[in-house]
Amino acid sequence: NLGYFPDSGWSDKETAVVEEDGWVGFVFKYRDETQSFDLTKPLSDYITIEAPHTHTYEATVTAPTCTEQGYTTYTCECGESYVADYVEATGHTYENGTCTLCGAADPDYHLPGDINGDGEVDNKDLTRLFRYLSDYDVEVVEAALDINGDGEVNNKDLTRLFRYLSHYDVELH
Repeated sequence: NLGYFPDSGWSDKETAVVEEDGWVGFVFKYRDETQSFDLTKPLSDYITIEAPHTHTYEATVTAPTCTEQGYTTYTCECGESYVADYVEATGHTYENGTCTLCGAADPDYHLPGDINGDGEVDNKDLTRLFRYLSDYDVEVVEAALDINGDGEVNNKDLTRLFRYLSHYDVELH
């Protein structure tokens, strides 16, 4: 017994199971229209029931950089996605004042002998070091002052810079 559903248009008074000429079916009246289902056929002939979607995610890895973390984006064909599996940024690897991974300049790097910080080692640096050692008030790149690498800034550094600029075979530190 289907009962009576006043707002639905269904009524058990207007339903019947019919067996006629080998046909077995269910006949009912819905909102003044007669409908029928052949009970010998599967219900799927009348309605479509879709299986629930099962997400299948494809992973796209974004590698970390010197300054940005890496991560994996998982995306389903339905458009849903999420991000997970974070990896820390690698950090810079500096060599001779430049990051070997991304090319960024090392903020702590100094060109040995570049006393005035203009990116070149020349007579201007020799003059600036001479003035610094003579107690003039001049701006210098502190890390570039110890030309010979002995831990002190003195006339030995001035001599080493002079020899370097005169093309002697000497190293600057």
